[in-house]
Amino acid sequence: MSLFSGLKERLRDGLKRSQEYLSTGLATVLEPDRPIDDTLYDELEELLIAADLGAAIAADFTNRSTSTRGRASCSCSASTARGRRPPPPSSPPP
Repeated sequence: MSLFSGLKERLRDGLKRSQEYLSTGLATVLEPDRPIDDTLYDELEELLIAADLGAAIAADFTNRSTSTRGRASCSCSASTARGRRPPPPSSPPP
């Protein structure tokens, strides 16, 4: 049993470090009012790889994101993409 005695703790510590790294990195990459462009997708992919999610998962995620949103045609901000809706347009006076 001595081989596995510290495995649980090491695994828990490693997952905690990855979670902290990912949450801090996402807050940095997905700043409010940041345009969604190629640079954002590149930084997001690098962050996912560095957070130990793996290159295959990171590439799949960014490929699906870009095909859904359209890299070149998106002019919305990162805050809008995270679910914050812009205010509705005001109605013209009668």
